[in-house]
Amino acid sequence: MIGKRLKKARELKKMTQQEVADETDIARTTLSKIENDIYEPSIEQLRKLIELYNVNANWLLDVGIKNDDK
Repeated sequence: MIGKRLKKARELKKMTQQEVADETDIARTTLSKIENDIYEPSIEQLRKLIELYNVNANWLLDVGIKNDDK
């Protein structure tokens, strides 16, 4: 699931995987594996991507307060 959110964040920034790789020093092949949920990113990789994409870590990790009211 984290891969899909990272891909969505990258696309919203209108960046290619190669551009992200160049900015973060994360290999493009690694980014591809992360986005396809083949590889789990390290804490350091997550930090770099969260900062680059300017996204909330709770959104990315799908954690936080859930509203059970319907």
